[in-house]
Amino acid sequence: MTAPQTHDKTTDMQTPNPIKTGSPMNPRDWTNDQIGAAINLTASNGLHEHPDCVRMAGEWLAAQTPTARPNAGRVHPLKHLVENWCGRYVSSNDVEVAAHMLGIKGRYPYFAFKTGSLVLPSAARLKGIGQAFTQADTYKPNRYIDSYKFEEVTA
Repeated sequence: MTAPQTHDKTTDMQTPNPIKTGSPMNPRDWTNDQIGAAINLTASNGLHEHPDCVRMAGEWLAAQTPTARPNAGRVHPLKHLVENWCGRYVSSNDVEVAAHMLGIKGRYPYFAFKTGSLVLPSAARLKGIGQAFTQADTYKPNRYIDSYKFEEVTA
């Protein structure tokens, strides 16, 4: 098992055409109402256990490097990567809603970010998100460590 390289990312991800919910680009600051509106706009009527799951998925996605077009190649188990990073169950619908709130093009699991250069987000991104690590006995942060090429050292 090889540890990922460090990746100093000091700015939030800039994404085209975010969903018009009045959502700030920092997923930590998304309100329950903004998340609810995004769920309705994305027609994501699947499982959404808690608004914090969308926030955590958003923080994970915001750490990734955006691309102009959705990925059509290698697919990663995105929800599993998010879950093991944040220590909490997250549905694929939560990831989809977060991606659309950030303005990331594509549909789960084919989103517009560099899948060959995944960034392990800093745990600091989870500060203030109450549901983070509430199921850490089930989800382990190093489970998918080999999927990451970089590790974020700042958030």
